[in-house]
Amino acid sequence: MKPIAQILESVVEHLVDQRQSSTSSLTVLANWETLAPPVWSEHGRPIRLEDGELVVALPDGATASLLRFRVGELMDAINGALETAAVTTVRVITERTR
Repeated sequence: MKPIAQILESVVEHLVDQRQSSTSSLTVLANWETLAPPVWSEHGRPIRLEDGELVVALPDGATASLLRFRVGELMDAINGALETAAVTTVRVITERTR
């Protein structure tokens, strides 16, 4: 049986991790224009950042194909600005126009 202090420590660590993740997500969504490189901020729109995965919507398949090759640049810019590895993967989706 684990001592209560050890259990509480793991609970607190989990809560701190969740809070940091939520803060990073809100920061990325609210400051997209300044955090993302211009090619991304001009064409893309962040949808969500959850568990390290940033989902970015792009206007069409051609733009998505081109920017998929520049995912590392986006991750480096955001993680560098936040000084943490908030973004570990990027998923690019296209917006459907009606």
